[in-house]
Amino acid sequence: SAAALPDADETAVELMTSPAITVQTTTPIAEALHLMTEHAVKRLPVVDAGGRLVGLLGRSSALRGLLEDQ
Repeated sequence: SAAALPDADETAVELMTSPAITVQTTTPIAEALHLMTEHAVKRLPVVDAGGRLVGLLGRSSALRGLLEDQ
């Protein structure tokens, strides 16, 4: 059966993935896609060398980037 929808009063901390699965700005796209598949997530936060969030990498963007490299 389908997973139940979250209650309206649930908070982000109750639904988030923890610890956060992140990639560095230098992570190869193939590795990022592997992490997405392994952890069943559609997006990964991208962090710089200091661990600061610099963006999000979505599965469709990663796949498009991988195909463009071939």
